[in-house]
Amino acid sequence: MRWLIPILVLIAIGFAAWKALPFLTLSDGQIPKIEKPSSSKAVASMKGKVVKIKDGDSVVLLKGEEDFQVVRLQHIDAPENGQAFAQEAWEHLSKLCRQKEVVVILSEEEDRYNRVIGELFLTDGTCVNREMVRAGLAWHFAKFSDRKDYARLQIEAQAQRKGLWAEQSPVPPHKWREQKEQLEATENNSASQPL
Repeated sequence: MRWLIPILVLIAIGFAAWKALPFLTLSDGQIPKIEKPSSSKAVASMKGKVVKIKDGDSVVLLKGEEDFQVVRLQHIDAPENGQAFAQEAWEHLSKLCRQKEVVVILSEEEDRYNRVIGELFLTDGTCVNREMVRAGLAWHFAKFSDRKDYARLQIEAQAQRKGLWAEQSPVPPHKWREQKEQLEATENNSASQPL
């Protein structure tokens, strides 16, 4: 009987995910407003083609003939350029979505670089953001996301030692950035000191 509750939870999660993705079945090419389950407020979305991969968690989307939009992938944090597994993350993201049509479900905020934030979905329903975590090439960005599905995907990738989790103690990108900034500040201070 203990097995019944987890199965019911999985069924409920699957049904909720299926209900949250109606845009994938539209045939007229229009992107509807998608209602949040717990609110009457509509979630914005946009459609376009991924024309450039900036790094492991941001892409450039072509929305029209010359309308480009940088999109930061929500809920994840991929290794920074110069960090271990940054190249692998870039390559995997490129393989997943470069030159492909996507729908972006937008967050209500922008990041500190004024990029829009959202979840990228391929036309077959694949969530690119989740696939990066599943492959072990991005962390669940728990500082800004309380999504349990991303946390679960990270735990699974860690258990299977996928991607960056093959390393003994991978450093999360936000900590790596802090360490880099501290090192640069130390170098700048020592360079300005008289000999």
